[in-house]
Amino acid sequence: ENDQVVKNPDAFKSYMENDIRQMVDKYTSVLKDMRAIYIDCGTSDGLIVQARDIREKLNKLGIKHVYNEFSGGHACCVMTSTGEALEVFSKVMVFDMLTDVESKGKLSVKWWLIKSN
Repeated sequence: ENDQVVKNPDAFKSYMENDIRQMVDKYTSVLKDMRAIYIDCGTSDGLIVQARDIREKLNKLGIKHVYNEFSGGHACCVMTSTGEALEVFSKVMVFDMLTDVESKGKLSVKWWLIKSN
């Protein structure tokens, strides 16, 4: 298909239906409502084409996101990428202030308050 050898057409069809680039089109309204979207990819990563395609789709749809490319492959910069992603997401996280706390040794939080959020 498109000058590619497809050994299992059913598997290829399923892959294409679930390709993340197709998901952008399928879930546009959900993506628009997200508080933050973070995408990064190494320039030597086999997924760089998909990452760039997603960035382009999000830009065309006017969906806010953070996109970073770094020099390297799929797993070269995990700690840096994780730190940057956490920084982006921490800016949009919302937590309720815990005011009713009972001491349980070193753990001073009512577990149901955390689980219910």
